[in-house]
Amino acid sequence: MSLLDKINELQAAAEKQLAAADSTDAVEAWRVRYLGSKGELKNAMKQLKDVPAEQKPSVGQALNRLKQALQDAYAARKAALGPSGAVRVGEAKPDITLPGERPRIGHTHILT
Repeated sequence: MSLLDKINELQAAAEKQLAAADSTDAVEAWRVRYLGSKGELKNAMKQLKDVPAEQKPSVGQALNRLKQALQDAYAARKAALGPSGAVRVGEAKPDITLPGERPRIGHTHILT
């Protein structure tokens, strides 16, 4: 199996998993898996050194197209899920207009 075949399979698998990601946490986990510093794309790029010299330009271009496609797909999916600030799905924003909680001073007596 050539590296070009592996690139095509990697792209198909990555796009399928990204389409199945339904939360910002799942999309972030996808980004780490495929685009992270120890991700699938980096591993594929490391294999470029083992490709024969006459095939390096075409394989390198395919890897760059894959990288751009995955980055574009990630950005589109992230935008489709909504704004991603500090708030994650399932967490509520704190109301900063409410007064703060008073610290408890002391404790109840043991016999109480």
